Amino acid sequence: MELRLLLPQSADAIYLHGISLLMAGKNEEAERNLRQALERVPGSTDVRLALAKLRRRQGDDAGAQRLLEEAVKLAPDEVGPANDLAVLHLSRPGGAAAARAVLAKALARHPDDLGVHLNLALALADSDASKALTHARRAQASTERQVREQAARLVAALSSR
Repeated sequence: MELRLLLPQSADAIYLHGISLLMAGKNEEAERNLRQALERVPGSTDVRLALAKLRRRQGDDAGAQRLLEEAVKLAPDEVGPANDLAVLHLSRPGGAAAARAVLAKALARHPDDLGVHLNLALALADSDASKALTHARRAQASTERQVREQAARLVAALSSR
């Protein structure tokens, strides 16, 4: 809030204020600030990702998907938007194919991103256990504890089939 007061015209300050409101559960205020930030920086993927999180929290998956698709289009070389869009697809019945399509493009650009490998393993788990296992094993090398642990659980589940 202090940063926003010091730099009232700064898109970054507006965005950070919006994020803090989002984290505090103040959805209406967060959306107002994030929309204001997006007006100032219309090409921002970070603002779109935050707005998509807000949309999902409010049960508007269609709105979240639209924002994530825009972010993927604006930043096809970033894995964050692709991973978030894939997770949204995976949360829906029958969404694995759409997730695989998004993640295949991300993996082509970032073959060493272990988060993409994990999400691709999840997307393949029901259709191609062998490929899923390969990606899950790769993700186990992550330095991020959550990715590593989820990959280990997936490896165990796929190995027991």
